[in-house]
Amino acid sequence: MSSSNPSGKAQRDRLVEIEEQMLYLVEVPDSIRYLESRVEEISEKADTIDAVAGRVEGLPIQELLARVDALEENTNARRTINYERGESSSGFAAHMEERVGELDNAQKTLLEMINGMSEDFRVTLDVVRNEIADVNARLSLTMRAMASQAPAGGAIAVSKVKVPEPKPFCGVRDAKALENYIFDLEQYFKATNIVTEEAKGTLATMHLSEDAKLWWRSRYANIQEGRCTVDTWDALKRELRSQFFPENVEILARRKLRNLRHTGEIREYVKQFAGLILDIRDMSEKDKVFYFVEGLKPWARAKLYEQRVQDLTSAYAAAERLFDLTGDTQDVRRHKSSSPGRNRNSRPSSPKTVRREEYTGKDRRSH
Repeated sequence: MSSSNPSGKAQRDRLVEIEEQMLYLVEVPDSIRYLESRVEEISEKADTIDAVAGRVEGLPIQELLARVDALEENTNARRTINYERGESSSGFAAHMEERVGELDNAQKTLLEMINGMSEDFRVTLDVVRNEIADVNARLSLTMRAMASQAPAGGAIAVSKVKVPEPKPFCGVRDAKALENYIFDLEQYFKATNIVTEEAKGTLATMHLSEDAKLWWRSRYANIQEGRCTVDTWDALKRELRSQFFPENVEILARRKLRNLRHTGEIREYVKQFAGLILDIRDMSEKDKVFYFVEGLKPWARAKLYEQRVQDLTSAYAAAERLFDLTGDTQDVRRHKSSSPGRNRNSRPSSPKTVRREEYTGKDRRSH
């Protein structure tokens, strides 16, 4: 009894050991099948990986390599354990050797596939980088071209705003009409972003009419024949002023300014003075203020000297404020001076006096 019990216990221990070895052997094929499924999955998704080239150096490939290395280590460890435990089944050992060889081959194939995919990804990345560099170069050239065509001073083309065209100049010999025409054209050039001299000259001559149009046609014929040159906007302005700007306009304006006096409303005086000043180009601001203040009536002149205005615009505003404050007072004074009730010697007539005068008048007519 005592001898049989130890032998039975040894057999049970041996059975437990064999059972554990069988469990290990069951896990190895499962691992091999899992690896094969992963290889097939990677093969099917090779095309998809091309679209995510930026993640080539990321986790997926590194994780696969880590898993393959771990699986190889586990397999080698299990194989060592099996040999240490003295596995007696040569057929089973040969089968395991074959499966391990297949696993090694699969691992090599997987590594070759990954290396090939990495090389393809590197080539693709190089192509993409070259294309991006080409696009950036073209974009830089485009931005430079746009910057070179932009107007000076940061002007912005107003394409969605309808800008009114300037009024035509008919050729009247009026300094104000000519200067207004030139001023309107320059504002139109700025609003519509016209920067070339040729476009400015063409647009300006298109807005000439009547006598001015006839004059330009003759000048244009001379230009075509090479007798003269008008190729810039400044040159065209000089031609217009020399033809239609009166030569003695400044002299006449100075004479009128010297004789101009404030006789009526201040606003009318301001209007006349401002119109004459436009025809005088070289008068200083100090002289303008002096002539304006000296032409006012004494009471208005004294008020402006008290305010000590320094520029013509301030003088205009100060004078018009005087008009607003004194207009009602002047009207009241005129009304009171014209009223018949203000005569101290005149007395209201009584009814008796009126009847006496009527009776006396009748007696005189009867005689």
